[in-house]
Amino acid sequence: MDNSPSSASSMVTLSRCIKNKIFCFCGVPCKIQTSGTSKNHGRKFFGCGRFDGYTKYCNYFLWCDEDDEVKEMEEMIALVVAQRSDTLILQEKIEKMNTDLSVLIKTVETMNEDLIVLSKIVRQVRLKIARFK
Repeated sequence: MDNSPSSASSMVTLSRCIKNKIFCFCGVPCKIQTSGTSKNHGRKFFGCGRFDGYTKYCNYFLWCDEDDEVKEMEEMIALVVAQRSDTLILQEKIEKMNTDLSVLIKTVETMNEDLIVLSKIVRQVRLKIARFK
C-alpha cells in the first residue's frame, strides 16, 4: 500500500478541529506544509504536527482547500453522533419501560388470581350465612 500524501488523502478524509485548529491523529496541531509533487506542486496541506521531514507518525493529510468541506462533514458527523447518543438513551428508556410493563402485567395477573380466590371465599361465606338464616 502506498503511503504517499496523495494516497493518505484518500484514506484520511476527516480532521479533528478544535477552536479553529486542526489536530492530527497524534493529537497535536497540524503543520501547514507545501506539496513538492509534480501533480500538486505548491499546493498547501495540513500534515501531522510531529512530522519532521523524515519520520512519519500518523500520516495525517488534508489539503488546505478541502478544509471547509471537512468542517461541514465534521458538523454532520457530530450531529449523527449526538443523534446516536439520543437514540441509545431512548432505547435504554424503552427497555426500562418494557421491564416495568412486564412487572405490572405480572402484578395484574397475580391480583386477578387473588380476586378469583377471594370471590370463591366470598361465595362460600355467603352460602354459610344463608344456611344460618
